[in-house]
Amino acid sequence: HVRIIVQDNGQGISKDKMHLLGETSVESESGTGSALENLNLRLKGLFGKSAALQFESTSSGTTFWCVLPYERQEEE
Repeated sequence: HVRIIVQDNGQGISKDKMHLLGETSVESESGTGSALENLNLRLKGLFGKSAALQFESTSSGTTFWCVLPYERQEEE
């Protein structure tokens, strides 16, 4: 597997919005949050439910990650 992790050191995301991330558009002052929803749908469509985005947030930042399947191919 390959794990992709993105982390910031911002103010974090409120608990009432955390459960919505990646599942629906989440309005904010700077956008609609539709990119995370779109990315999550594409990941699940291509790689299955286990590749879905996962989120964690504290008052000192937010982290999101996904785990993608990986198969090493032998060189010919």
